[in-house]
Amino acid sequence: MKPEIKEELDKIDNLKGNYDELVAAYTEAYYAKENVKDAELKIKEGIAQHKQMYKKDGTTLDLAGVKMNSLNGAMSVFYGGEDKLGAIADLQDEYISDIKNGDISQREIEGLEMKRSTAKESTGAAKDTKEELKTHIAPEIVEAIDMLAKEEVKMLKESEDAEKGIDPKPKKDNSETYDILKEIKAKLGIL
Repeated sequence: MKPEIKEELDKIDNLKGNYDELVAAYTEAYYAKENVKDAELKIKEGIAQHKQMYKKDGTTLDLAGVKMNSLNGAMSVFYGGEDKLGAIADLQDEYISDIKNGDISQREIEGLEMKRSTAKESTGAAKDTKEELKTHIAPEIVEAIDMLAKEEVKMLKESEDAEKGIDPKPKKDNSETYDILKEIKAKLGIL
């Protein structure tokens, strides 16, 4: 670790507060994104059920058959937006019709849009928090704090995934800032 980084790290009065702030921002963004996934799954299930889209076994809904890009385009047109490509796919037309007819829950669609907006705002807030920290802390230290905060939220996600029966992905090696990360962990009392 560069001596000037070590010296600045030793001078930071509110390291724990900075760390907690980033963890809170990333945790909020994580939950907002999870809410979007849940809303999308619910809408996919509703569409698949309405369209009677089943896998070969005849009983399991075929959620892969529901194309979220097409639904997103239909939602955009339905709410007054324009199709950026200049043409609406046949599937989008069906989805628009289904929304208008109430076959796809407009309340769920609106809920999904709200959750997407919240997720986008939460992600932006986390980035803003990180950038604000860089105004009074060396960027290398902020990157290490950021890595640690993301690691904590990743452990939260892995824990929740394990409860759902989802296997965790293998971890990447981020050795470039390992020394700073190690020092911050020691200062925060995190093992």
